[in-house]
Amino acid sequence: VLAASAAGLGSAAVAIFVQWPVPRVHDEFSYLMAADTFAHGRFANPTHPMWRHLETFHVFFTPVYASKYPPGQGLTLAFGQVVFGEPAVSLWISAAILCGALAWMFQAWLAPRWAALAALIAVAQFGIGNYWTQSYWGGALAATGGALAFGALPRILREQRVRDALLLGVGLALLANSRPFEGVVASLPIAVILLVHCCRLSARRHLTALASTAIPIVCVLGACVLWVAHYNRSITGFASLVPYWIHDRLYTMAPPFLWMPLAPEPHYNHAVIREYWTGFGLEEYTRQMDLSRLGESLVAKVLVFWRFYVGVLWTAPFVAVLFALRTPWIRLAAATTAWFFLVLLSETYTLAHYAAPIAGLLLVLIVAGLRRMTLLRLRGQAVGRAAVVCLCLASLGSLAGQIATRKRPHDAWDQVRARIHAGLAADAQPDLVIVRYGPKHDADDEWVFNAADIDASPVVWARDMSGDENRELLDYFRGRRAWLLEVDMGEAVPKLVPYSL
Repeated sequence: VLAASAAGLGSAAVAIFVQWPVPRVHDEFSYLMAADTFAHGRFANPTHPMWRHLETFHVFFTPVYASKYPPGQGLTLAFGQVVFGEPAVSLWISAAILCGALAWMFQAWLAPRWAALAALIAVAQFGIGNYWTQSYWGGALAATGGALAFGALPRILREQRVRDALLLGVGLALLANSRPFEGVVASLPIAVILLVHCCRLSARRHLTALASTAIPIVCVLGACVLWVAHYNRSITGFASLVPYWIHDRLYTMAPPFLWMPLAPEPHYNHAVIREYWTGFGLEEYTRQMDLSRLGESLVAKVLVFWRFYVGVLWTAPFVAVLFALRTPWIRLAAATTAWFFLVLLSETYTLAHYAAPIAGLLLVLIVAGLRRMTLLRLRGQAVGRAAVVCLCLASLGSLAGQIATRKRPHDAWDQVRARIHAGLAADAQPDLVIVRYGPKHDADDEWVFNAADIDASPVVWARDMSGDENRELLDYFRGRRAWLLEVDMGEAVPKLVPYSL
């Protein structure tokens, strides 16, 4: 309860007093569009007649208008939008649930006082200033799923209770709806351990384990499979075809895994979309497929995860845990972590929240290393405890650094876009903003994103196309004021001007 309260209130305070979360990354806009779709009571939206002007990243417009991502993060944000009128509130609730679940997990893996320390570190590292709780990008949901699954595992092995089995099933369901592939990789060791444990039970205890563990898990996962199948069918038309693959067939050449071949270049309607997918997306794949640069690529991937979860601060305890592997549970945590990251190296793209399902295990290893460090002696003096105290105090400085870096400059493109959108939306008359990019535009700074119900939105963002196509766009939105926004044309801050053919 203390961990959950500290994380929820702390993340809310950062958002209110430092800077309100504003979408900046392509994925954030996609998740917010999914949340708006769920808030309207549907899984997908019909294809818009002017969709070629509205085309953007990580969503697709045919056969329906929908986000490519699993529904978990969108549903989470939709809860805040429907209940509180603001998706950002869901981020604070997610922070509280995440840190509460991690604290519950640590109580099963560590001694009580070390579990308490791990919970405090989790609040500082993941619950307050982290992008998991200060942006719409996600991470907290998958980490919560991992915490519930790994927290339930030791409890099930010690005593078969229906409650723990249900929590394990819920954790796996959260992983399936947030990070499906990484969730499967993280859950495989759990399945193997439970299977081995079941085989070792006596015949009489098999029925008890079946009734109290297997049946609840199967029921939760069965409901999850039916939900995912229904969601997929509502968007793609097939229960087994996920929206992610529809999007990739339409836009990407580089596959999500290195063991898959390149796809032929699809037809792109806009230069900026082609630039992104044939630039960043393709370069990531080709660089890693170059055997002469394979070592460099692997090191770069490992460093992404290392900086986020370990960093300079926890390097010493992470090394010290190598001397604490005699404990069975620590060996299990280390083996699961090694297996997880080994498989993740096969993914084309690498982002920190991809490893969110085992965030709890990583903290278990760090705290086990801290516990080992307390035994350190130098010239007969017990210096280990002092070193551990210093590291824990330094984590507060790390938290302050996280909070400080959350504040974006006033003239950053995402802040400017948010102000333009809010200013136009406050007016009673609906608006149409036609965006024209200059030659130096960065494809990562995308302005054209829209809500689920485009025609009912107070502001519609569209791409500049040819004169005839723009005339068709203006004719369709004839009841709106038309604006032209030229981006990266030499001006530091782009300005709206009335649009004229």
